[in-house]
Amino acid sequence: MLGVVLHGQHAAPLTKPASKLADRQDLKIPSEDPDYGDLGQAFPAWTGARQDAILQPPKPEITPSPQILQRVMDRNADLEAAE
Repeated sequence: MLGVVLHGQHAAPLTKPASKLADRQDLKIPSEDPDYGDLGQAFPAWTGARQDAILQPPKPEITPSPQILQRVMDRNADLEAAE
C-alpha cells in the first residue's frame, strides 16, 4: 500500500484499526509492586527485522588433486578429438 492514497469511504475502515493499534501502544505492563511503577509497554512497536549483512570469512581455495587435473585434461583432449 505504499504510495496509495485512499479517499472517502475507502479511508474510513482503515482509521478504526489504526486507532486500536495506537491505543494498544499506550498500554503498560503493571508491576506486582504498586510502588515500583510499570514494567514497560505491553505491545512495543515492531521495528522490523535487522537487515545487516552476515559477514563470513572467504572460503578457502581448494586445489584439485593431480588425478582430477589429469582426468579433466584427458576429457578435454577427447572432446577436441571428437570435433
